[in-house]
Amino acid sequence: MKLRKILSTTLLLISSPAMAEPLFSCEVCPVGKYNDGNFDECQSCKSSETGSWVVGINTNPKCGTATRSVEKYCQSVGSTSDSANSTTTTEFKILGGCNSGFVCDSGNCSQCKVNTYASSGTATSCTACPNGSYASPGKSKCSSKWSQYKVITTPGNTSVTFTPGIYEIIAKGAGGGSQGNWLFNWGTDGSSGSRFEYIFYTPLNITQTVTVGAGGSGGANNNACWPGSSGNAGGNGGYTKVGFLNSVADGGRGGNAACGNCGGARIGSPSISTVTKIDATKHPGEGASGAVHNGTACEGGLSGSNGSIEIYKLNECGSGEIESNGSCVCAAGYYKNGSTCTACPTGTYKSSSGNATSCTACTNKPANSSYAGTGATSNSCPWNCNAVSSASLNYRYCESGGKCVYTTAGAGMIWAGVQGCYFNCADGYYKSGNGCVSYSQTVNY
Repeated sequence: MKLRKILSTTLLLISSPAMAEPLFSCEVCPVGKYNDGNFDECQSCKSSETGSWVVGINTNPKCGTATRSVEKYCQSVGSTSDSANSTTTTEFKILGGCNSGFVCDSGNCSQCKVNTYASSGTATSCTACPNGSYASPGKSKCSSKWSQYKVITTPGNTSVTFTPGIYEIIAKGAGGGSQGNWLFNWGTDGSSGSRFEYIFYTPLNITQTVTVGAGGSGGANNNACWPGSSGNAGGNGGYTKVGFLNSVADGGRGGNAACGNCGGARIGSPSISTVTKIDATKHPGEGASGAVHNGTACEGGLSGSNGSIEIYKLNECGSGEIESNGSCVCAAGYYKNGSTCTACPTGTYKSSSGNATSCTACTNKPANSSYAGTGATSNSCPWNCNAVSSASLNYRYCESGGKCVYTTAGAGMIWAGVQGCYFNCADGYYKSGNGCVSYSQTVNY
């Protein structure tokens, strides 16, 4: 709005050696416009990154000291006046507030960090997720639902691609092999490996190598198998490692073997700067099982169990959504309706997942029927036979062989309701099959 100079007509008609100082009027910029003091007129606001409009005030310095620079507010609304300078300073909120998953931070909408959430755009701070639930940045709620992402049980190195999201890795070190048996004694059992659980967040696709340890080999028996002599020690279990998390689950010790790092676990911090560690725990001796003696004299020991890596991904998809290639898309039976997934309306279906914006019309219902229910996933849409207009009518549409058949009431039948072929029998009749039979028909003389 233009700063207007208002000069009284009376002043123009009066001759005076000391002309009065002209008065200036400052007016608040209308909604959707602002002035930071560098313009004579209010400027149109630009859209913020969250889609809201920033509103401001006229702050031309000539309006006096009560004015201030334009600021952005997510919630607060206030007004101050300076009558001496004919000024008003108003603080406006950002129309519509922040999006869910964002909060007002010094006048701007800031995204909630990992493992926090904001359920609405009016929140002033993000809330930490409850124990056992998690959230990626910018979420309106936390989730405790996990979907299996990958399971690796083959010893050696495996390349894994992690799409953006929160993951839990359960890594188990391999078990140790048992000691070989001798004549009158069994060899010592191998011990179990260790286990660690690690929860982390990645905002980007990353491809990393993980390593699964092999079970320790069984020790050989004593060749001579003399009484009192012992078999060879079992092999130590191999470690299971997730390198980019700098974490290792050690293998178990072989029976009667020496081992420096057996049955323990080591937890580190991610070596990739964009990956965020959320939680990690280690469980000594709770990994893959060690081998027990085989119970046969003068035989070699048994091998321990191989290690493993189980990977789960947090399911943060909303109602009607499923995860596909790292993103949430509408499930079968749901279509994209703005920013949400909505169940296909009655009489329509959607057979596959994806963000199609409409559903396909059903064609399977028979004559004298109507479609029922929502969210159909195939052209076998549910239907019901039509109701009649009055309970007193003597007919109904009864389902038979996939059709709705016009059916009249038999002797003694009383229809129940207006839809479906449910009936009761009048006094003096009893139900028999799909009709009513008079008691007089069953009396023997």
